[in-house]
Amino acid sequence: MGKVISIISQKGGVGKTTTAVNLGASLAALKQNTLILGHDPQCGVGVSFGIDIKSNGTGLYNFYLGEIPLFAARKNTQMEKLHIIPCNVKSSEEELSLLRIVSGDIFKLRSSLRQLRHRYDYILIDCPPTLGTISTASLVASDSFIVPLQLDVFSLNTLGRVIKTAKRVKSNYNSALKIEGFLLTMVDPKLKLTKKILDETRKNLRNRVFKTIIPRHPSLAEVSQVRKPVIFIGVMSTGSRAYLQLAKEIINSNQ
Repeated sequence: MGKVISIISQKGGVGKTTTAVNLGASLAALKQNTLILGHDPQCGVGVSFGIDIKSNGTGLYNFYLGEIPLFAARKNTQMEKLHIIPCNVKSSEEELSLLRIVSGDIFKLRSSLRQLRHRYDYILIDCPPTLGTISTASLVASDSFIVPLQLDVFSLNTLGRVIKTAKRVKSNYNSALKIEGFLLTMVDPKLKLTKKILDETRKNLRNRVFKTIIPRHPSLAEVSQVRKPVIFIGVMSTGSRAYLQLAKEIINSNQ
C-alpha cells in the first residue's frame, strides 16, 4: 500500500513544486514506484516534465470533470518507476470550474487514490501555494505532509497557518494525517545568519525537521528551464545529491 504525501505551503517560491518533482524522481531512482500528482492549477508538475498542457490530451482536470478515471490521467516519464498526473487547467474559467468541483466533493481525490495505492510505494501531491479548497482536499487524501521552508521571516511566519489547516483537516476529515517533516530549502551557507537561523529553526521544530537540507544551487534553478528533474540533468550535481539524500531519509523513516 503506497504512502500519499502532500507537499504544502501557503507561500510561493519556497521550492514546493521543485521538491515534489525532484523528490519524486529521486524516489524512483532508488527503485520506489512513484507517482507525482499535480494538484496545482499553475501546472508546475507538467511543465517540469516538458508537457504542453494545451496539446497533450487528458490530465487531472478531465478526471474532475468525470470524463476519465484517475489512473487514465497518468503519463509516463523517462524513468520506468515514475509516473505523473499533470494538472491540465488551461484558463481561469477552468480553474474556477475545478475549484467548484473540488468544493462539492472534498473526498473525490481520496476515494480515487485508493484504487492506485497498491501500484505505488509513494504518491506525492503538489499543492497550490494557498491553504484553500484544493490544498485541503490534498490533505484529506494524504497520509502525511511535507512543508518546504525558506530561512526567512515571511516563510517561517506562514508555518503556523499551515499547521492550523492540517489540524483542522485532521479533526474534521482525516484523523490519520501526520507531519512527514519540515524541509529547509534554498539554504545559502555563505550567508552569515544561516547557521543561527538553522539552529533556531531546529530548536523550535525539533525532530520534525529533516536532516537533509536543500541548498540554493544553479542546478535546481535549471529544472524549470530545461523541463527535467535535476537528476536528469546531472546525477552528481549538488541539487541532485540533496534530493537523493532526502529520498533516502524518507524511505528509511518509513521502513
